[in-house]
Amino acid sequence: MLRSLVFGRTVTRVTITPSVLRPLTTTVPNWSGHNKWSTIKHDKMKNDSAKNKMINKYVNQIMVAIKLKDTRLQTIIDTAMKDNVPKKVIDNAIKKASSAGSTEGTVNIYEGMGPGGVALIVETQTDNKNRTVALVRSHFTKANLNLLSMGSSMHYFNKVGRIVVTYPHPEGSEAIDEDLVLDKIIEVEGVKDFEKIEPPEDEPTTDPEYMILTEPAMTNKVAKELQDSHGFEVTEANISYQPKSEMQVDITQNDDIKNAFNKFIEGLREIDDVTEVYSNETQ
Repeated sequence: MLRSLVFGRTVTRVTITPSVLRPLTTTVPNWSGHNKWSTIKHDKMKNDSAKNKMINKYVNQIMVAIKLKDTRLQTIIDTAMKDNVPKKVIDNAIKKASSAGSTEGTVNIYEGMGPGGVALIVETQTDNKNRTVALVRSHFTKANLNLLSMGSSMHYFNKVGRIVVTYPHPEGSEAIDEDLVLDKIIEVEGVKDFEKIEPPEDEPTTDPEYMILTEPAMTNKVAKELQDSHGFEVTEANISYQPKSEMQVDITQNDDIKNAFNKFIEGLREIDDVTEVYSNETQ
């Protein structure tokens, strides 16, 4: 270390030998706030998804109860309100189910091809067909897609009656033997096919759900017999379009197409008059 006088001030000079030189290191800062927000955002999306699924389940139960003239309708509504399902959602479900057979609204089907060449059937219920077709066509047009003539997509699907049921058991008791449940389903006249619905891995274990297929005209009759004569709880009963297995389209290998498809379907479902969208995408 050397000291010298420069312009009246003492300056200390330090001589550093090469042996003590070390390279500088760069550390990427840990933006803990960003990571925390990402975690919160992810958890919120997960919670919102679970809440929406719960709400949709109650909506289906209310609509099925009205169609089947189920005496448990008020119990279902009370339970939904306790689980914080908005009153407006409940009222809309009641109105929709009650007017499904009236002349105030009509059910219309539109067909098209979505991103990736996936065949689509768009089901709507409306009191203004011109408004509805304009909204649906506009959505296709914005994605550089077109609505197709009737029958263009229909041959990719089978029209069926679709019923989803559970076989509830009292809390604390052992679940009923699955073979017995399946025997009860087989006993019902009009059942064409059925399968157990496997729940997502991240969902808590509940009573198993079973999807049952029948002829469209037999849907309400089969659902009512399952409920009244065999003790099942009917959570869904509707006319559905099931894609034919040999005509399904796999778009999972292309992320761009998959993302475009999901965004397009999400936009369709946001149209108020759209009640359901069916596709022959491989599940």
